[in-house]
Amino acid sequence: MPSLAAPLPLLLLLLLLATSRTALASNTSSPNSSSNSSTPDSGDFQALAALYNASRGDNWTRSSGWLQGEPCQGSQSSWFGVSCDGGHVIALGLQANSLRGGIPRELGNLTRLQFLSLQSNSLTSSIPRELGNLTQLRELYLSSNSLTSSIPRELGNLTQLRRLSLSSNSLTSSIPRAL
Repeated sequence: MPSLAAPLPLLLLLLLLATSRTALASNTSSPNSSSNSSTPDSGDFQALAALYNASRGDNWTRSSGWLQGEPCQGSQSSWFGVSCDGGHVIALGLQANSLRGGIPRELGNLTRLQFLSLQSNSLTSSIPRELGNLTQLRELYLSSNSLTSSIPRELGNLTQLRRLSLSSNSLTSSIPRAL
């Protein structure tokens, strides 16, 4: 039976969203006309589409809104598990959602991402080194999957990272010193 209590990462995400919207409100420019085009072509869309395709998105437990238009319209998203601010994806929460397959390296293009939770799925293969490009990432949850290989040393580039969960995988090395 699912718990009705909100998990701590979700509460932290909500607090983060509330404070970042206030801080960015005065600095956000109006969206350009290309963001309303009928063909989604933003880097965020491409990265999320790669995740959807690599992890069998058509078989996810919840996938409402995915691949239907741009993921972000200002600070709003109609895509399940996606949170936006300033027209960019800042959080991706797809834990326990029946993702199967690999984590695509294109996720490293979500350069404004602050929260990533893909835990408790059936993800395989290795952790892409491109996740080291997510320099604004504060929380990374990849536990309870079937990830293999070593922890990429590029994760040491995540200087804002405050929470990292990689347990219950088949990772083959120790944690890099940079972490």
